[in-house]
Amino acid sequence: MKLVIAKESLEKAVNNICRVINNKNALPILGDIRFMCKKLYPLVQVMGSDSEVWLKYDLLPATEPSEDGEFCVDAGLLQKALKNLPEQPLEIVVQHGGEYQNMAINHQTGRTIIPVESADDYPLPIELNADALPCLTVDVNMIKKPMKRCMYAVTDDPLRPVMNTIYFDNTGDSLNIVASNGHVLVKNEECADSLEGQASLAFMVPKKAALAMLGIMGDLDGEDDILFHVDERQVQMDSDNISLTFRTPEGKYPNYESVMPVAKPYFLDADRLSLIQAIKNVSPFASGASNMVVLHIERQKLTIQGNDQDSSTSATDSMGIETNLQDGYMNIGVKASTMIESLSRLAESTVEVAFSEPSRAITISPLDPYVSDEIITMLMMPMTLN
Repeated sequence: MKLVIAKESLEKAVNNICRVINNKNALPILGDIRFMCKKLYPLVQVMGSDSEVWLKYDLLPATEPSEDGEFCVDAGLLQKALKNLPEQPLEIVVQHGGEYQNMAINHQTGRTIIPVESADDYPLPIELNADALPCLTVDVNMIKKPMKRCMYAVTDDPLRPVMNTIYFDNTGDSLNIVASNGHVLVKNEECADSLEGQASLAFMVPKKAALAMLGIMGDLDGEDDILFHVDERQVQMDSDNISLTFRTPEGKYPNYESVMPVAKPYFLDADRLSLIQAIKNVSPFASGASNMVVLHIERQKLTIQGNDQDSSTSATDSMGIETNLQDGYMNIGVKASTMIESLSRLAESTVEVAFSEPSRAITISPLDPYVSDEIITMLMMPMTLN
């Protein structure tokens, strides 16, 4: 079998597919990339998987393949072979059958030969009947930033696999993109005319599939459409020449709306970067075990306090704020690293922190929550004060 394909398109596909493949696999063939060549179209299909997530690219060769065929090649070897080659058409010659099976990559100044094996035992995803399934259509710009904003709240809990996901919930009027690790919850409410009339559906995106999606979206134009076809246990994402299929975990995602505070009697408005810097100034002197800092809120002033009784260290930093807490003061304990991470995920210059009492959740949002048809809410559980 012989085909010619651009190095740039092949390398981009291989690099993204390698993010899906595990370093160690129960089935050795899952460490390979599967090639399927079709002479009739012409088409070169490149696929990788960890048996839960499948990423597939349909590439157009410069010349049609000399014949139909399927084979597998070690993902790491192929990635190394392509890494340092200049941008040029590559001639790939595959010898399969018989005692010797290999793939030769011919380029302008030389040749690289790596072994191949049969694709007969490669595990494939269940074929979905896309026309019979509910579908959600969005553009890259609508979900790329919300997914990045959610990633830090996705946990790695083997006992609660549903928490290791980003949750997509299309209500018909808006698309909610949510993630939570039990201590912090990030909710992005995307409002767009394009969502009107689409099916109301919800599905979970496991962490590895979410990272693969972000890698894919980095190579797409912001206006490109992404289609999600949703089955009971499987979701298929299609865009242009790329298809990502992944299994969803068993179980139901928690009711995130039930934990959102209904009444938020108090708020403070603060400069986001100044608040981050103040917490960074204090956090090295907070307890090493809890990493807790205390937000001491009083009229027009926020003082951030941290102390570690074990090492006899303490620190404070103050800044001006706008607040409706006019009488007295309130102390709220928060984990410094989580607060910094939450604030860093926002781009706006001013944020609003809403609160009610020291033991109840606080929320962080851009001061003007409506930013490009997007409502952002970050919920944090406070820490117990002595």
